[in-house]
Amino acid sequence: MSQITEPPKPKEGTPSPLASPWLRAIALVALGLAVGQVFFGLKIETTTVYLVLIAGVALVFPEIQKFSFGKDGLSFERFDKRLQQLDQKVDAVRAGASELSNAITSGVGGKTANPAVPDSASVAAEKLAPADPDDPQAGQWGGKASARDRRVEAKVLPSSLRDDWFKIELAVESTNPNKPLTGTVTFHLHPSFRENPITRPVIGGRARLELLGWGAFTVGVEADEGITRLEINLAGIADAPEAFRTR
Repeated sequence: MSQITEPPKPKEGTPSPLASPWLRAIALVALGLAVGQVFFGLKIETTTVYLVLIAGVALVFPEIQKFSFGKDGLSFERFDKRLQQLDQKVDAVRAGASELSNAITSGVGGKTANPAVPDSASVAAEKLAPADPDDPQAGQWGGKASARDRRVEAKVLPSSLRDDWFKIELAVESTNPNKPLTGTVTFHLHPSFRENPITRPVIGGRARLELLGWGAFTVGVEADEGITRLEINLAGIADAPEAFRTR
């Protein structure tokens, strides 16, 4: 009994057999005929459309590795993957553009690897100095992330711009439906930020702020026209990258 063998599969990275010169020639001939019908006064008939379709199929087929019929119609594996990759690149560019805008506006800040030594030239300066000179907002805003029916939350993610930068997302909202947050919220940051403090309007019951930083620091928050004071230490965000929390 004779055995049926499958043809060998092309190696990864080798051009598809459909992408041969004769196939490209067919595409060019079809396009040429279509152009001739349009630009030389000939009546545009159904065949013009067919010729254009033939050209399109001949050019697209080399990019298609596998196709199948399913409940959702035709599925082109390689073509779909390229579209997904393109979408991912577009999303990455958008994220990078947003982070770059924040970096230009507010700067990139946070605690450094080597804390600065405070200037203790006078006794008065020592008394006014914060408890932690490298984290001056610590202990200045009540030490609580929740107070007076208000809460501040933070999320820290890797930056798409640089490996040693991190995207910081801050949000302040009400914990009492009967006492919604309104007006504006002021965020007091590490002094290394170019813009500090930063005030944001409350939209949809929340005030949001996005920053780029290289190390954890404490954020002080003022809400309700300064009546409510909140504080959050970004080093305590459990799911934040370790490189950010320990820097």
